[in-house]
Amino acid sequence: MRKILLLVSVLVLSASCKDEHKTEVDAKGDNESIQIKSNSENSSQPITNTRNDGNNDSTTAPSKQIAVADISSGTYIKTDSEKSDCDCNCLEIDLSKNTELCLSKDGIYVDARVEKTNEGEMRLYFEAPSSKNTNKDLPWDKFDKDQPIAILSFDNNGALSLDWKGFNINGELAVDYALYGKKTLEGSYKKL
Repeated sequence: MRKILLLVSVLVLSASCKDEHKTEVDAKGDNESIQIKSNSENSSQPITNTRNDGNNDSTTAPSKQIAVADISSGTYIKTDSEKSDCDCNCLEIDLSKNTELCLSKDGIYVDARVEKTNEGEMRLYFEAPSSKNTNKDLPWDKFDKDQPIAILSFDNNGALSLDWKGFNINGELAVDYALYGKKTLEGSYKKL
């Protein structure tokens, strides 16, 4: 019983000592002390190495997030695609113009506006049915143009991931049309 109380006490004490905005770690060896301070997970972390000889080495660890500006425009193909062609398997990324999205091979295509965010992502917004679209049954004129239909995020290798959000009508998810694009577009892509 004492061991359980002691364990609970240690856990409570260690949890109460943590500060969610700043973390300090001191690791002492025979000859040096290393101090790491971090203000957030995605920011650069100053690392200070203090030696017994009084010299301090200071370096900055690089951020893990890649900047959207560093991503080159171009064509990206779905990584799990069995085909090497772009028949409903590719995304053309260009911030200066709309991109065409294939929601369904049976004729549902839309033009989407691409906007980058400060969080290192790109958001896709519905603009209009594309010239390839043959589906006249969807309520194209009711879909919101100010709510993202998909979010693109990039990893450090330049690959991207598309998260399909769906169409909105009057700020609410259009449930009847939410799955259009989910199977076709959602997933990981690599640059051609």
